[in-house]
Amino acid sequence: EDANPLDDDRVDPQLSPLLAEFCRAAQAIIDGVLIEMRLRGDHCIVAGTRLSPQNREKYAFDADEESLFEAANFFVPETAPLQRVRWLVTLKALHEFKGNWVEAAESLITSARTISDAIPHLKDVWRPSRFPLWSDSRRSLWLSTVGEEMGNPEQGNDQVMAFANSFLEPEWLIPSTEKPGTTPKLPQPSLHSMCSLLTSVTRDAISMYSLEGGVDGLAYMRLESLLKTVINVLDNHQISGAYMAKGKRMHSIMMQRKRYVEEEACLRQVTASITGDMTKLAEKLLLIAQDGREGQRASSSKREKSVQGEERAYYIRLLLSGKKPRRFQESTTLPTFLEWDTPSICRVPKDIVQEALSSVPINSSRLEAVMCTAFCKFIRDALLQDVDTSRVIFRVGSGENELKDGTKQENNEEATTYIEIGLVQTSCTSPVSEVGLEYNAAIFYNESRHFRYQKSFSIEDGAAVSMIEMTVANSFPCPLSRQRSMLTNEYLAAK
Repeated sequence: EDANPLDDDRVDPQLSPLLAEFCRAAQAIIDGVLIEMRLRGDHCIVAGTRLSPQNREKYAFDADEESLFEAANFFVPETAPLQRVRWLVTLKALHEFKGNWVEAAESLITSARTISDAIPHLKDVWRPSRFPLWSDSRRSLWLSTVGEEMGNPEQGNDQVMAFANSFLEPEWLIPSTEKPGTTPKLPQPSLHSMCSLLTSVTRDAISMYSLEGGVDGLAYMRLESLLKTVINVLDNHQISGAYMAKGKRMHSIMMQRKRYVEEEACLRQVTASITGDMTKLAEKLLLIAQDGREGQRASSSKREKSVQGEERAYYIRLLLSGKKPRRFQESTTLPTFLEWDTPSICRVPKDIVQEALSSVPINSSRLEAVMCTAFCKFIRDALLQDVDTSRVIFRVGSGENELKDGTKQENNEEATTYIEIGLVQTSCTSPVSEVGLEYNAAIFYNESRHFRYQKSFSIEDGAAVSMIEMTVANSFPCPLSRQRSMLTNEYLAAK
């Protein structure tokens, strides 16, 4: 991890597309192992040595979420669902550590979809194997020397292999009845184990949604989509089995029918579990809707406005420019999630929203400054720790200090790093606006890939206002809490 930050890129750009994709996935998996070691904290032990946790500000700009998401996406549900789920659950643990409960729940919902999509293809699932060359002392004579520097040559290699095997696949993915013996290859998953895993992951996702609060409509929508997938798997489930000799045909048919009934029961238990969770959410949404009808009046209290503000999803635009610190130069460590001079859209965590709304009212003009300052404090402190960054300027707003050509009105010093941050609005309409009902974020949770904000600038004949619309790759909310802007459109209008 402590590589030279001035080295070349981690993947050679001249490689063929197939090898480049493979190398990027391998780098993402290595990043995932480093991230899991960080999440273990004081419990991370490597070859008998306990690693002490480091300062969080050192990893402020690491693309840890993006690396785990890329590692998970390399594995497809039809061939390697457990490896995909393995990295998605690590992504969930990372969001849980950061307090991003919606993203943690979205990671689990993606895991549940992976499991449901993999059930019809369990016979084709690829399973990893433990590396035998480093476990067989007859083939690798040097294994007996591992651990001599620690004064423990007999158990040194055992500790190294135990550490390596712990990252191959977590134990919770393999039920106790299916743990392998001495074979290096991990066991094949069964339909019963996949259904149990699906039920567990779904319930864990609901608990993450409940920790966020105010997203019951989103949770219901995700469960409804998942239930449709499971029902489709149940409808297409058939009796399958290998061809048997004539003398064993009757026994084979009986065994196939018995297994079919057991598998059918497992799938129906999953649908019943998801339906029960949806029923609880539907009852809660009904109570919210009834309270909303009774609470419609001309004026509402300050407390009610604060609660409504906490249920909203807030997004900010983050842009770094000016002098580039060492961390943003070419690096062989974890890449940065921010691209220099390229805006990124980030979802504001719930704790920051609550902190801002507790100090200023929801309709206050100071809300943007308070919320953006709290969100960006961690990033600003990390930039100030860089020895090459002598000055950091923090700007909150929509860029009113820009001229028509995009230049700043103040001098852009070479030793200055700029942090520009401001709230953005989602480019979507309320699904209930046409029928005249009051919008409630807990019931109707909008997804959006488009975000906009206004900015004013000076021209020769006066002033003008433009609307900036940015587009990201995946609709928020998703397993990522931040995304770079892929496309930017500007609409100009004179005042």
